[in-house]
Amino acid sequence: MALANMIRSRHMATAMAALLGAGGLVVGLQSPAAAEEPAATGSVTSGPTRYSTTTLGRKMIQIKMRGHSTTGGSVLGVDTTSHGRQLAYCVEMRTGVRSGSQMITAPWSSYPGANAADQSLSQIQWVVNNSIDVVGQQAMENAVSSWLAAQGRPRLVNGLQINEALAATQAVIWSYTESTSVERFQTTDSRNTADGAVADSMSIYHYLRAMAGSSSVKTGMWMSAEEIAGASGTVIGPVTVHTTGTKARLSSDLPAGVTLVDSDGNPIDVNNIKNGQKLYVKVAAGTAAGSAQIQLTTDDAVVKAAGQMFKGRYTRTQTLIIGTPTVGAASAKVMVRWTTATTPPPPATPETPTAGTPTVTTSATDKADGDRLIAGKGGTVTDVVTYTGLKAGKKYTLFGELMDKATGQSTGITATRKFTPPAANGTVTLEFKVDANFAEKTMVVFETILRSGKVIAEHKDINDAAQTVVVDKSSGEGDGGTDGNTGGNTGGGSDNGDDGSNSGDNDSDDDTSGGPSLPVTGASLGGVIGAGVLGLVMGAWMLIAARRRRATLGAELVR
Repeated sequence: MALANMIRSRHMATAMAALLGAGGLVVGLQSPAAAEEPAATGSVTSGPTRYSTTTLGRKMIQIKMRGHSTTGGSVLGVDTTSHGRQLAYCVEMRTGVRSGSQMITAPWSSYPGANAADQSLSQIQWVVNNSIDVVGQQAMENAVSSWLAAQGRPRLVNGLQINEALAATQAVIWSYTESTSVERFQTTDSRNTADGAVADSMSIYHYLRAMAGSSSVKTGMWMSAEEIAGASGTVIGPVTVHTTGTKARLSSDLPAGVTLVDSDGNPIDVNNIKNGQKLYVKVAAGTAAGSAQIQLTTDDAVVKAAGQMFKGRYTRTQTLIIGTPTVGAASAKVMVRWTTATTPPPPATPETPTAGTPTVTTSATDKADGDRLIAGKGGTVTDVVTYTGLKAGKKYTLFGELMDKATGQSTGITATRKFTPPAANGTVTLEFKVDANFAEKTMVVFETILRSGKVIAEHKDINDAAQTVVVDKSSGEGDGGTDGNTGGNTGGGSDNGDDGSNSGDNDSDDDTSGGPSLPVTGASLGGVIGAGVLGLVMGAWMLIAARRRRATLGAELVR
């Protein structure tokens, strides 16, 4: 059972203590201390507290452990000035309580007893951190009932009663510390009898024994990662929040353009973040590269789990184990970093259109297999740009950008290439690297051709199917290939980087990372089909010839 749902507030735990302290002792302490340091001292007093059997309206259930005499299942109380009354259970059965003796908190390494308490600490810790004074009556009843049903055992007679849970919890602790087992529960109270308390106490005992140590005890809050990263204009994440409190809130300031969102990019309530919630960070497109620290805080986390040990400071007396956790504030942090691509700023006004105004069209595909579905694990988008009306021998810059179709915003993925067309009409190719952060995104390629900083032609149609690609789910299904080409941006048609014909502008920084252009899919497929048909025909002819030869040899052997 997750500890995150066990505690609602320190006040609730104190109120529960009022119901559970019947017949117990109060150990007065000024304040609890860290596990490795002595706490302020107090004194042990005997007798019932104001939380008596009158509160419950019934007597406590008696416990008979094997090899020991019958003992009442009472609960001890520890009063502290800092955290109020904390509940406690007995660790030993043969050691009494000395009235007036002082108590301190201490690590289990200094346990004064001679029994097996320190040999079963993980089980004992689980029991006290999943007992009624921690999780509450209803939550414990649900857990016990579910376990009984799964085991095919009889269900609780009349639900889970407080004194049944107290008796069963104390009996389980003794079963570990004294290396024994419960022999029976018994009661002389008619109301206990009517509620089936004896049978139910035994059912709860078996549940706690079976589940003890099945999971670790968590405290505070933490994140699933210390750092996440991505690009501006995208949704970065996720990171999962883990808290033992009821909720967390954003307690740090975020830079302009940075917001916490869900997986769809929608803003979340930053003051009501739950345990297990996945957070994403949205960085607005165009935001300069940077980072931000996101801090979450909860006010009612479990800062110290139940199970702390109290022992006599100067006098040997009954050792107690605290059954109530300490609640307080806790925080967790995650660092988010983002990058941004440098986008050439378009001029205020493009060149004046004329009858021969240049044009640009595009066709975007998956480099791995030529379709428009990119593997969820990432891949390369090949964008073949067809241009008309350019001036041969002049230097141009082709700028491309992948846009998120759903939002109309840039993904931050860009590519730039300089080229010198040998003729007015031709093609040039851009490549865009897409990683797994863009799984299940639909992206559209926008292109702009510039010369001397002025826009010559552009193609920006968010609904153009020819320039649209889809990234598969993160499992990577849908694209069985990988990008085996190691070259950079590749030229299409007659373009090959700058073609070595940069005679117009005498610039020396043309793109020289050209590679092989894409094959003509129809021709390649036709060749494959033709070769396959020819292979089938030749194979059939050879099979027939072989059979005829065997038939001839058989006839010769018969003669």
